[in-house]
This record gives sequence, structure tokens and C-alpha cells, in this order.
Amino acid sequence: MKTLSQALCGSVGCAPEDYLRVALKHCLYPRPRSFYRLFALFVSAADLQLLKYAGAATNEDQLNELLREYRYDLQLNGGFLRKRLKFRVSTAHLEHLFKQMLRADTGPPED
Repeated sequence: MKTLSQALCGSVGCAPEDYLRVALKHCLYPRPRSFYRLFALFVSAADLQLLKYAGAATNEDQLNELLREYRYDLQLNGGFLRKRLKFRVSTAHLEHLFKQMLRADTGPPED
């Protein structure tokens, strides 16, 4: 089974070392996405860590554990920009991307 990073890079045709940049663009909330070039300079370590570890996930249980940890860290250390203005990775967008890539990787059931 492919990891999220392998499936995403295979789907969009990016090099494996570009996974974080591509995943970040797919998973940002709409407001920071419009300022992506500027936001990418100030992305939090927690957001990058989430995307890095999510890239190695091969199933939903692994991803859900990462999302629980991220949400807990966000509650404790979120800050104004990340919590109120949502200048961060959207966990819902990441979940959707993961499911979409997982579906594309497994394909339709064969008879």
C-alpha cells in the first residue's frame, strides 16, 4: 500500500521532495491559501510536522492518531493566527485529501 506522499506525488506528478509544498497548498484553509507564497515562509513547525508524518501514513488509523495529536497541540499552543484566523493546515482538508488518494490508490473493486 502506498503512503500519502507517494500517492499524492504520483497523482499530481511532483517529485517526492516536493511533497510538503504540494500537500501544504492542498491542505491550507482558504484565507492563507490566497497568501500562499507569503504564508509558506511563516508556516508553523507543527503544520509541517503534521504533513510530514501524514505523508508516511498508509491507513486512516495512522492519520487519525496524528490528527488527534495535532488538534491537542493546537488547543495548547495555537496562538491567535493559527486558532482565530486559521492560518494553518485544515485537518478536514487533510482527511479529505488522504481519503481521495487512498481511493485512487486502491481503485475500483475488481470482479
